[in-house]
Amino acid sequence: MARHGGHFSSSRSRKTSRKVENATIGTHVERQGGAPRPAAQRKPASYSNARVASRASESHLDTLMPTATSGEDAASYRRRSQQRRYVESLQRKARIRRIVTALLAVAVVAAVALGAGWLAFRGVLGSQMMLRDSNAAEALSAPKSDETVYTLVTAELGEAAEPLAKEGPDMILLVVENRESGKLAIVNIPSSLKVTVDNDTRRLADMAADGDASLISAVESYTKLDIHHFVKVSEGGMAGIVDALGGIDVTFEQEIDDPHAGDVYYPVGTYTVNGPGAVTYLRANNIKMGETDQMKNQAAFAKAILARLATSERGFTTELEAIDEFFQTDLSLGNLEDFARWVNEIGVENVRTDIVPGYFTTSSDIVGVNSTMFASKPAEFASFIEGLEGSSGDASQEAATQVADPTTFNIEVRNGTDIAGAGKTTAEALANQGFRITDVGNAEQQVYDETLVIYRTSNTPKPEKKQEVALDEEGNPIEGAADGAEGAEGAMTEQTGEEAGEGTGQAASAASQQMSKEEALAAERETGVSRANAVINALGIGRAVEGDMYYSFDADVLLIIGYDYKPVV
Repeated sequence: MARHGGHFSSSRSRKTSRKVENATIGTHVERQGGAPRPAAQRKPASYSNARVASRASESHLDTLMPTATSGEDAASYRRRSQQRRYVESLQRKARIRRIVTALLAVAVVAAVALGAGWLAFRGVLGSQMMLRDSNAAEALSAPKSDETVYTLVTAELGEAAEPLAKEGPDMILLVVENRESGKLAIVNIPSSLKVTVDNDTRRLADMAADGDASLISAVESYTKLDIHHFVKVSEGGMAGIVDALGGIDVTFEQEIDDPHAGDVYYPVGTYTVNGPGAVTYLRANNIKMGETDQMKNQAAFAKAILARLATSERGFTTELEAIDEFFQTDLSLGNLEDFARWVNEIGVENVRTDIVPGYFTTSSDIVGVNSTMFASKPAEFASFIEGLEGSSGDASQEAATQVADPTTFNIEVRNGTDIAGAGKTTAEALANQGFRITDVGNAEQQVYDETLVIYRTSNTPKPEKKQEVALDEEGNPIEGAADGAEGAEGAMTEQTGEEAGEGTGQAASAASQQMSKEEALAAERETGVSRANAVINALGIGRAVEGDMYYSFDADVLLIIGYDYKPVV
């Protein structure tokens, strides 16, 4: 069969069409046992021009062009669509769609991964800080939404000299947080605080030997407060925190040079301290007011760390991640972040630091190298806590720095060093400032590393007086004079005893109306501390110590010059 113009002939085309119509494919198959399917209504097709319609009628339809959506006619659309740049444009758009789709998929996957990673990070950080080897949770109380929150912070510093090491934490801080009034305070409770629990009198730090819960319970017993949270820095942790934070800025108002605290020296000024330097600073008590100033330094340093964490440019959570291995706490990561935000709201400069009211003394209740203890009245502490909510900024307890009038007490001066003239020079300098000097001389031993200002209480013994014997002109004792003296003394004692017997009832009645012996002793100590503080302020050195059986003197205050001696100008 011949072909015309490269196409099928019309007769062959029709024959092929009939074969297609008779093919048994799909819906052309007649249904069995039923009425024949009605023929589908066919809609006439529309073509772009008469030539295409004519070829379609002969089944020669090559291409059916869609109606252009651009408003152009079919010929123009055909010419445009056949151009190379049109095809490239379509391909470019397809590539862009594939890229955008891929980027969106990557973004979704990344978001899911980041979210999971962030949650995992917070989970790891939170678990790292959890209390793992502590029973503190047994003693903690859940805070109410409208009450002041109390957090106990402890830290073990250790000692540079092993024989001086003490059991338990070296720093015990009470963080007082009152969001209603916008007040935050860091209070140093001395680790040597004398506490009695169940008739057991010990240093507060010693209570930690029975576990953190025992320590917290002892603090609650003393303060009459509920402790809500607990933070524990183990030995070596303080140095680790400081180094991980890149150092802490500290202003030294006194030079730090205490061989028992460490081998780091800091003159007066502002410096960025590293871990070992920070520990030396916190240990040092060879300073103006001894343990009292040490307590103030520790509280101020805790505030400096808080400021570094809360105002860090790297972010609080990032800084927390750097130090989380050095402490443990019951606080969650969310609790800590919320606390940091609140500190920024009230301003770190408004965080107050203070120390518990009281005084250092040597207790007879505990025997050993750690017998130095801090005495404080719970009633005074209660008033002190109430005052914290009504003030802000750095402060010092007035009772701790109270000074007496130099003209109201007398002083004995002893040189405890081999520095010639140290006692005489110091006595003259004090006399020029109005102090009453009754005696100057050398101590029994010249071995005092630091200057001690020892104040008298009723517990302080007076030196035994030698018995005076009458002598003849040649200097020999007169026989019978001693017996007479003894007889006179016996008569005086007997008379005194009779008078005492008569006054027993009156004394008992008076004692019931007056302060107890313990309260009287506390008043004596308060007076003694104020006298010692007056001497320390005048000299710029010295540590206040209560006189006990180891010191015997007649005056109100015994000043022993140590090798920290500095001439007063």
